[in-house]
Amino acid sequence: MGSQVFESTKAVTIAVSVRNLLKGLKTTSFIVYPEGHNSYREEIQPLQKGMIKLAWENKIPIVIVLKSGLTGYQILEKGFVVVYKQIGTYDPAKYPSWEEFKDFLYETMDREKKSLDAMLSSEVQKESVLIS
Repeated sequence: MGSQVFESTKAVTIAVSVRNLLKGLKTTSFIVYPEGHNSYREEIQPLQKGMIKLAWENKIPIVIVLKSGLTGYQILEKGFVVVYKQIGTYDPAKYPSWEEFKDFLYETMDREKKSLDAMLSSEVQKESVLIS
């Protein structure tokens, strides 16, 4: 797994970053945050077009991994759980435009995040009943 930083102050730098990213996909996978940054919020934020459009144009499959419980982890006592769940792999070639692909990804992430949050909340409630 690797990383590629996109410097946004110069268009040339962005072009070089994109070329490096595409070249790197032959041997490396990348973690990107479609919201534009690693968020510590529990709600799915609006998706930025950059990486999604790049994936759609180059037919790069997207693997969605969601997390839940970061807010509780930051403010509650030790032992609080943060859950990660792989939702699936999605092929951008199945969508006629990058906008439709972006909308699909957002709707999927939002729906599955709510489901993951509910599951974690249910497990936390069960655990607190067992401890009481």
